[in-house]
Amino acid sequence: MPLYSSGNPLGPSKPTPINTLHVKPTPFTPIDIYSGYRHHFLSGATNEGTNIYSFGTGEAFRLGLDDDADREEPEIVPSLTHKTISSIACGREHSIFLLTTGRVYGCGWGEAGRVGVGKDEGEIKGIKPIDQFKMFRDSEPCNDVRIKAIAAGREHSLFVEKYQGFVFACGAGFGGRLGLARKDGKDADSLFPVMCDIHVADAVRNRYIKATGTETLPASDSVVAPKLLKKISKVAAGDLHSVAVAEDGRVITWGFGDSGALGRQKPNDESKPNDESFISHIPEHVEFKEKESNYASHPKIVEVQCGGYHTICLDDKGEVYIWGDGADGQLGIGERTSMFSATKVQLPQKAKQIAAGFCTSGVVDVTGDIYVWGSKEGQDGKEPEAEEMIPVKVKTVEDGFFVDVKYDKIALAGYSLIASVKPPRLGVVRRGGGVRADSVGGIYRGAGRSNRPRRVNFKGVNKKLLHSSVLTKAVAGSRAQMSACGSLKALNMGGK
Repeated sequence: MPLYSSGNPLGPSKPTPINTLHVKPTPFTPIDIYSGYRHHFLSGATNEGTNIYSFGTGEAFRLGLDDDADREEPEIVPSLTHKTISSIACGREHSIFLLTTGRVYGCGWGEAGRVGVGKDEGEIKGIKPIDQFKMFRDSEPCNDVRIKAIAAGREHSLFVEKYQGFVFACGAGFGGRLGLARKDGKDADSLFPVMCDIHVADAVRNRYIKATGTETLPASDSVVAPKLLKKISKVAAGDLHSVAVAEDGRVITWGFGDSGALGRQKPNDESKPNDESFISHIPEHVEFKEKESNYASHPKIVEVQCGGYHTICLDDKGEVYIWGDGADGQLGIGERTSMFSATKVQLPQKAKQIAAGFCTSGVVDVTGDIYVWGSKEGQDGKEPEAEEMIPVKVKTVEDGFFVDVKYDKIALAGYSLIASVKPPRLGVVRRGGGVRADSVGGIYRGAGRSNRPRRVNFKGVNKKLLHSSVLTKAVAGSRAQMSACGSLKALNMGGK
């Protein structure tokens, strides 16, 4: 089965364009793909089941393998073989894994507590359970918390509790990215996930501040937002900022906002010098306004991603909004300008998925085309080319020829992009003629007493896929109703 990639997952040593994808055959069908700064994870289906694979830079054991060597090709992660993974979040040097049971695990560089296992140290060897969550920094940990969404930034991680929608954070506190009130006048690190202050009511918050000895701090250092008692559904994390999406589709941000990553301007405060950094300990809603007007719109955001210092959102109508640092063209507006408010990205079609790398952004539109913008080498000081500052359609090369591939998902890393098509499916006829859908290949079946094979159609499957699959075996009941299939390769599965 193919995987499509561009750039170099190990870093800038092999410069290749990010707007041309090349096919990479794999012995599995890619299902979900996830990228960090220089490392990647993906789930892949085989005839034996679904496994988790990793590749890229292995330093600090961020790949979840037994050593810290680099991998240029996807390699199975043995310790996750018997775990059903719901989602994976890749930070700069650490990784977080969410199981369908709501349990979470982590690995990689653990400095400042970003992995959430209670250690302020470098390498976290092996994949460790993250099972100690705290309501407050000084409270006793609870080990019965179930999680529904995760995110990993450069030096911190975010977790959304499954039932109440509470957000927990761990890792480096500098810049206010944990969403916690300052302790002793500082943004303290947290070695365990602690519930963010966006959920804390006035009375509880004030008691906590007094209990930690910070009652003498100025209001600007201690007050958090007591009114944002929202159920959170999704989170995203950048280098120094955090973003949450409430169940009603509203967006909440906190952390470092100098380059616009929070979607709001630095407040006018005459008591502070103009050169002081804009750090928000007060999570606030992002306002969306119509272009060139003060009319506020209220899009329902369904997905959010963070680059290093920019944020990209997708609403339920397929519109894409973006804000933050634009020095490397990552905003797609044709200029190296930062935006401090939500700006709609102009695309030929509506989008169905978004992605963000450190200095790049991308979408998959409803037709299956990929558009990317931003410079993957911006982090190395290279100025973006003019064509890198606007959305450009990605081309696909297979066997030296340009081909028309319709994509399902993309993931952007620091220096590369990987993409997958929607997995084809395998139908297995059970006793009584029922058909079960599994995750590899297309297949033909016999129907009723007919000896003529007919294609198994599955609702919702995209029939215009470029794929390469081997259909090995089909099992029927007392009579052989299934025809064996060998290698199959098709550009258009409709009616073939």
